[in-house]
Amino acid sequence: ILEPWPHIVMDDFLSPEDLLSLQLKCVQWKEEIILPKIERTGITEGHNRLNCDPGILKDYNISEYFNQFTRRRPYKELNERLTLIRMNEGSTFPIHCDAPHKIFALIIYIAPEFNLGTVIYDTDGKHGEPIEWKPNRAVMCCPLTDVTWHSYDSQDDRYTLLYNLVNKRET
Repeated sequence: ILEPWPHIVMDDFLSPEDLLSLQLKCVQWKEEIILPKIERTGITEGHNRLNCDPGILKDYNISEYFNQFTRRRPYKELNERLTLIRMNEGSTFPIHCDAPHKIFALIIYIAPEFNLGTVIYDTDGKHGEPIEWKPNRAVMCCPLTDVTWHSYDSQDDRYTLLYNLVNKRET
C-alpha cells in the first residue's frame, strides 16, 4: 500500500486471455450507450460507459485486495458494479474524490498500448504524482472524502475496466 494515501498498483492483473477478450470488446464497441457523468459544473463529455457482468472477475479474489485496506467508509451491504469505460481522445476528468457511496474502486487499464494514467494527489489535493499507463495495470483504493484526490486525462481513446463496491443503501 503506497503513499500519499493507501492504494495498490499491480501489473498483469488479468490473465492474457481475459485482457485480450476485453481489448477485442473495446475494438467492437459501438457508441450506442453514452451516459455522460454529471458534475457540479455540468456534463463531462467524452465518457462512455458499458455495464458488464461483475462475474467476469470472479476468479480474481478481489475481496483479498479489499481486505488489505483498513480505513474505509462505513457501509452495511455492498453491491458490485463493473463498467467498461471509453474516454474519448483529448478528454479530461479533473481532480476529484469519488462519490460517497463508493467503498472500493479497482480500475484496470485495457487499451491502447500508450496513453495517460491516473494522477494521484496529496490529501490537500495539490501535489500530484502520476501512475503510468500500462495495459493490464490495476489500481485499487478505498475512496475517502477529501483524501483520495485524483484526476486523469486521455491523449487517445482510453479504455478502462472499473470495478466498484458500492454501499447498497446509496444505489
